[in-house]
Amino acid sequence: MGLLSTAADAAVVLFSLAVAAAAPLIDAQAVLPRRLFPAPLVGLHRWYATEFGDYLAAEPPGFFRGLVWLELLLHWPLSVATLYGVLARRPWAGATALAAGVSVVTAMSAVLGEFLVSGRATHKLLQMYVPFAVLAVIAALRGLVVWSSQGTGLAPAPSSQKKRP
Repeated sequence: MGLLSTAADAAVVLFSLAVAAAAPLIDAQAVLPRRLFPAPLVGLHRWYATEFGDYLAAEPPGFFRGLVWLELLLHWPLSVATLYGVLARRPWAGATALAAGVSVVTAMSAVLGEFLVSGRATHKLLQMYVPFAVLAVIAALRGLVVWSSQGTGLAPAPSSQKKRP
């Protein structure tokens, strides 16, 4: 289980790092005024939307803007916490990985559903989103494995020592 656990941790770190960097620097441009971002980041966002055919990033509809707010207010802090927790080997990292993974998978299902129903998604665009969704699933599963192996923490552990009167 050690090698598999290490590989899952590496995937969780990659996933968390991607969200931690992309959410405030790139994705936030869909909901915040572009004047708040340096020109190179605005250019990178435009290049990405054009190069990958990401019509949601180019002209974000209402549901997508809502998902970006979810990303900024929930996914980003959870990803930063997960990144720290996994790298510092904190016992709570499984809980944040689980929450971040499940939340991102839920949001990604709406985006991928839009891509498939609209028929506008390019193969290149799907190659960008699908691996990210897979990493989110790995994060959720890794959080479940860690969380279930540690127990819920709701009941006190039995004491091996007798209480003295």
